[in-house]
Amino acid sequence: MTSSPHVDSATDSPPAMLADSALEQALTDPLPPYLVRLVQMMDRIERREAALGAGAPDRRLDRLTSAHPR
Repeated sequence: MTSSPHVDSATDSPPAMLADSALEQALTDPLPPYLVRLVQMMDRIERREAALGAGAPDRRLDRLTSAHPR
């Protein structure tokens, strides 16, 4: 039995349709919790860097130095 390279023999669907289906499934499935936390952390870092680049003080440093005086 020979199959065309453009058709999946299991479903007789063109690969593009299978790829679209897999992409749709991936986009509708919720992200694992570790990825959600990673994205949130990256977002916080980017916002902090943007604020510091705009001249905003880094209040975390103030909290650290006031909590642990020398």
